[in-house]
Amino acid sequence: MAASLPPCLLAPPFNDASRAHLRRLDAGWARLLRGEKPPSVLQRVGPATLPATDRDVDVVYAGGGVALLHALAMQKRGWQTLLFDRRAVGQTHREWNITRRELDALVQAGLFDWPALETVVAREYEGGFIQFHDPHGPPIHVELPHVLDLALDATALLTLARRHYEAAGGIVWEGQSFEQAWLATDGLPRVVVQLRDAQSQPQRIGAKLLVNGMGALSPLSLALAGDGLPFDGVCPTVGTVARGFAAGEVDPTVGEILLTLDGAKDERQFVWEGFPAGGDAFTTYLFYYDITAGRADNPHSLIELYVDYFERLATYKRPGPDFAHLRPVYGFIPARHHVDGPAPQQARTARGLLSVGDAAARQNPLTFTGFGSFVRHLPRATAQLDELLRNDALDAETLATLSAAQQNLAPLWVMARFLSPRGYPDSVNSILRDFARVMDEIGPKRSAAFFRDETALLDYLAIKLRMARHRPKVFGEALATLGARGLAQWGEDIVRWGATQSN
Repeated sequence: MAASLPPCLLAPPFNDASRAHLRRLDAGWARLLRGEKPPSVLQRVGPATLPATDRDVDVVYAGGGVALLHALAMQKRGWQTLLFDRRAVGQTHREWNITRRELDALVQAGLFDWPALETVVAREYEGGFIQFHDPHGPPIHVELPHVLDLALDATALLTLARRHYEAAGGIVWEGQSFEQAWLATDGLPRVVVQLRDAQSQPQRIGAKLLVNGMGALSPLSLALAGDGLPFDGVCPTVGTVARGFAAGEVDPTVGEILLTLDGAKDERQFVWEGFPAGGDAFTTYLFYYDITAGRADNPHSLIELYVDYFERLATYKRPGPDFAHLRPVYGFIPARHHVDGPAPQQARTARGLLSVGDAAARQNPLTFTGFGSFVRHLPRATAQLDELLRNDALDAETLATLSAAQQNLAPLWVMARFLSPRGYPDSVNSILRDFARVMDEIGPKRSAAFFRDETALLDYLAIKLRMARHRPKVFGEALATLGARGLAQWGEDIVRWGATQSN
């Protein structure tokens, strides 16, 4: 199998586990784009026909990444929880950036105090910027203060969370693969989850609630997504945490939020992102925006994107004599529109089943600030879930209200659509340059709010009007890109956003 991989993945920082994970993600994504959903893993049955269990808890968590923070919050509220993962619990294949104010939500939720959180802050920046390529002159550069300016050591944060979780009585099972779940259709909320370990030994866990935190390709999320593709768009993302770049290549006080270095090629516009981490480490991402429809015969591939990453990295940051990659970071980040179907289907909930993190895919479809969205909503969501558990009110519609969705994010899907090439190399950069000019005009306070998912409706409309002044042809481009139905949906998104603000 190793011979089938490109040479760049046969050396550090990749190991057998990360290579196997990349293969599994690529294969799962390709099956998804072909419409090949996994066999049904979700059964709705009457209470009398639920299978017998080997162990019972209050809440069972599937997935040992960001769901660990949710499990810790519920364990501290007095619920007996069990968290399992087929891999090691408390590890992640992405790094997280956030702001200090957003991170404070973990303190407000009662998970940690600030002295503990300071130990997992890898770097805090003085500022950040966006910068977009111009084939006819210097790039357009805009400063953005207080945006994603706190880099976390994600593994350290999850290690801290696991330590607190187990100290509070939480149960951790590693090496356990999810197989199937049965949900009671009536009576008291009840779910039975079947797991299987590496020795093929099955075990069934009973609980009031199953929390699905198994990521974008979670079989539970796919089972709840209805017909068709579950995602409108995707952002394939790869990168590494590395150290030893050439002198002057990395400014440890600055976060590089969005950058382009050249034009679109082969129907992809590559975008770079870079954040200084602890010590002399630097986290670099390469990604592009795309839609999912029509890609069955040419699926996105993280492995193939890594080839581009290693070929192009020196054009972004030049390696120094002691350069070394420390660990890989990667993933398929979904950009779901969240407008079609009832609320439970949008939020990937069912009676006794709640999805969180990438499994719910409720993040910004433009900037993919899913971790920040999850953290911001955590105090509210876990406080409300505590009350729902006490009242056995775990129907799908009520659980959907715990989702981290924000009405101001849905219209941003339109902007994400413009970041796929439209027939000529400068098609994406030209609109990004106009967008950057608008960000510069509205000033740092409102532009930073846009990137922190805090844009108010009037500010959003003002951004759109300024964009039209800079780029009158944007209306024709919108129709060509979105079609009549997409434009109508955009209008509905804005109306829905306005309705929530008036309530």
